[in-house]
Amino acid sequence: MNDSLAWTPAADDVQWSVKVVDPDSGAVLVERDASRLLRSASLGKIFALRGAADELTRNPDTARLRLPKPVDHAVADSGLWQHLAQADLGVEDVATLVASCSDNLAANALISWLGLDSVRSLAAAWAPGGSTLYDYFRDERDERDESLPETVSRGCADDYAAIMTDLSLSSVPSLRVMRTWLRRSVDFSMVGAATYLDPLSNTGASDVRFMNKTGCDDGVRADVGVVGLGEHRIAYAAIANWGPGAEPGRTETVVEDLRRLGSRIRERLGRTAPSPAPAPRRSTDAGRPGR
Repeated sequence: MNDSLAWTPAADDVQWSVKVVDPDSGAVLVERDASRLLRSASLGKIFALRGAADELTRNPDTARLRLPKPVDHAVADSGLWQHLAQADLGVEDVATLVASCSDNLAANALISWLGLDSVRSLAAAWAPGGSTLYDYFRDERDERDESLPETVSRGCADDYAAIMTDLSLSSVPSLRVMRTWLRRSVDFSMVGAATYLDPLSNTGASDVRFMNKTGCDDGVRADVGVVGLGEHRIAYAAIANWGPGAEPGRTETVVEDLRRLGSRIRERLGRTAPSPAPAPRRSTDAGRPGR
């Protein structure tokens, strides 16, 4: 089988960092500026999830710990916890909110519990290319405040393709826990659109397996994950950045590029788009009652 996957982005005025690999053989199927560090929005939450999974597997009593909504780091935007009355949640529930709907409040709760320096240290060990989480998630980032990092996270495809490969192959207990969490993701807006899975119930009877983490912000779209079919799987990492001077409609073009990448991955795995359901046959029995 040819170790390549025919994909090039239409959005050629965008900065890309992309890598697609076969975790089992190590073959690189797509690579485009994979070592380039770009703004990666919520992808950095993966390092907080790893820290939580490590703590849970190292000390099972951690599962009984309840984390409060982080008053000092309150934030809106993505997530559900901001809309819930519950003032505290168990660690596993908080991690599930982060992995499933990229919950910002839940992410800040994990960071507060683990410590930002600890999360950064974990990122440095797991992502040698420099991918990291710099800060808590905030509603606004004041450029005049020199104490704040200019962006919440940066990442490169080299790091995230390796992380997704680790997650798909490793028997390390904490990575098995992370796999369970990331399979609950509900963001299928980019690469995941090509799986045709129900994002609200994606672990059912389908023979396609999928886990991912995404990141979205102004001028940022990112999606990293693993798609599996039968005994085969493909790990991918795709990050796109563009500035305010980009062509109109740039977001739409980038998202379409990412969906097309998903389609190429799906084709490589041997999965074609489902055929349209046949139109229902009209009964010719005029005497049969309707239902």
